[in-house]
Order: sequence, then structure tokens, then C-alpha cells
Amino acid sequence: MNRIFHHPMRRILVCALLLLTLSMSSAAALAEAPAQPIWLTHDEEALPVYEKADTQSSVLRELAAGEVFELVSGQGTWLQIAFYSPAGDQGTGWVTESSVKPVNKGEGARFAVVNSLDPLTRQNLYKSPRSSAESLGKYFNGVAVTALDQPNKTWTRVRVGSLEGYMETASLAFDVKPGSVPSMIPEVTVDNREDPGLNLRAEQSFQSETLAAYSNGTRVRVLGVTEDFVHVVTQDGRTGFMMAWGVSPQISFADSNTAEYIPAPEGGQVLTINNQGGQGSHLRSRASTSSDSQGLSLNGEQVVLIKWGEYWSQVWADGKTGWMMTKFFQ
Repeated sequence: MNRIFHHPMRRILVCALLLLTLSMSSAAALAEAPAQPIWLTHDEEALPVYEKADTQSSVLRELAAGEVFELVSGQGTWLQIAFYSPAGDQGTGWVTESSVKPVNKGEGARFAVVNSLDPLTRQNLYKSPRSSAESLGKYFNGVAVTALDQPNKTWTRVRVGSLEGYMETASLAFDVKPGSVPSMIPEVTVDNREDPGLNLRAEQSFQSETLAAYSNGTRVRVLGVTEDFVHVVTQDGRTGFMMAWGVSPQISFADSNTAEYIPAPEGGQVLTINNQGGQGSHLRSRASTSSDSQGLSLNGEQVVLIKWGEYWSQVWADGKTGWMMTKFFQ
């Protein structure tokens, strides 16, 4: 090595090579380094994402308070970001630098994706961190969520769209981009047999704010399902809730649902559903309101009686057998 550096020209060439190698290594390290996740500082406001670094340009979408996204680049007081929908769609746009802050190490806000050991198994979003709590919906593999707290061994508080709850930590993949986990998110068609279409609502309630209306035949993707609603992402990028019985094919809330069609029993009495206090009657897996629903049959639809009971009757409905409350029949 001493003989190499003894000649002035050789010493210059070696130094240049060393500097070039270090420069290339640093560039490679930057290219491989993950983009920095950041989240909103405005806890009560949505943040508009602009097409260009200009408030006069088109608004691509609004990010909810606390929603995480990736930093791509900067331009003066603007930041270019990459954001994701709960269905895993990626978009890029611009936000003002003063509206966001980096997520510091140890803070909870981070990317996560529903990642079941069995991709066909949907994961419950619970209202509180225990499996006996009310389910806010069952969510499909590949759904992108925001982790709001540092996960513990059992539970992680997450947000799906505007809905917050708890998922089992073991069912989530953390700090991965949507699309890196096999997606089982189904696509369905708006098919309301009573009206020309369906309303997209802000919450899981028929009285909730209407975000938009979608005509029959519109395709939407289903993130999760409750007994009465499907949590969907529309083709124009909105996220909200639609009535579960108004899409086709209907998605059963029951985990035990089978695709095998059961023929209607021969000679059984035909009953007509007439729930004067609601839309119709759920077909339950067991004779209990706490049992999973295999689907909602609307008022006026007919089922075939298998076994009559004072409070619950066993029936056949649309290729499935289960239980309905006896009081809902004419």
C-alpha cells in the first residue's frame, strides 16, 4: 500500500476511486431506504392532497386526520407523498409541509395490512380489545389499515377508513406496503331490487350521512362485512358503507357459509317474511340473535319451513338452511 501512495498520480487516482465508491454506496443506501411515513398534525381536519404543488390545482382526495402515508420528495414548502386506499390502491400528490409531521420511533401510527394465516379467513374488527366484544365487521385479507398504537402481543388498535377498533396482532403484517400480502378483497355489483341504486353512507347506520349515490350495475370492492352493511371502496375512490343485501353476489357474515347449494325441501310449507319493524329477517346459523347471519331475506320473500317453533323456526332460504324468528312470518 505504501508503494501505491508513493507516486503522486497513483495517490490521486486511489483517492478518487475511494470517493467514487463511497458516493455509490451512499446512493445505494438512499435508494434502498424506505420512504419516511408521516401523519397529520391536525387532529380534527382532513388534509387535501393536490395534483400539483399548488392550492389551485385539483384535489385528488382528502386524507383523514392521523392517516399515514409516505414521503416521496420535497419542493419548497410542499411535500410530494404516496398514499393508499384501504383496498391497496396507490396514488401520489402534494400536501403543504406545515400540515404534517414525521412519525417518530415509538409512535403508533404505521402501515399495516390484514394478513391471516389462512388468507380465506376474515378478521374481526372488535369494538374493544377482547374477542367477546362486539364485532364492527369481518375484514378480508389484504385490506390496508392504519395501526394507531404500538401493538402488544394480543391486540392492536387500528383504523379502516373512518372506522376504529381492535384486531388481533397476529393477523396483521406491519410496515409493509399494500399489495405485498395476497388480497382476497372481492368485487361486487350494486343490485338493489327495491330502488335504482344504493347510498354510500359515512357510518354503519341507515340514518348516517349520505356521501354519494351509486346506480345499480356499479362495481365496488368490499373491505369487510357486517350483518347489515358492507364496507366498500368505490371506483371513484370513496370509502363508506352500503346495505349488504343491496349488492350481488351477497356476502355472508357467517364464517361457516358454504358455497354448496342445498335444494328446497319437497312438500314443505311456504312462508312469507313480514318483519313490520325492519327490512326482513336474517337466516341464523343457530336459533339465537347472537348467531352469525347467513344472509338477509327481505320482506315479501318466501322461505320453506323445515321445523316450526314458538320463537324460532328452521327454514330453507335461497339455497341455505338455518333459523329465523317465527314472529316474522305472515
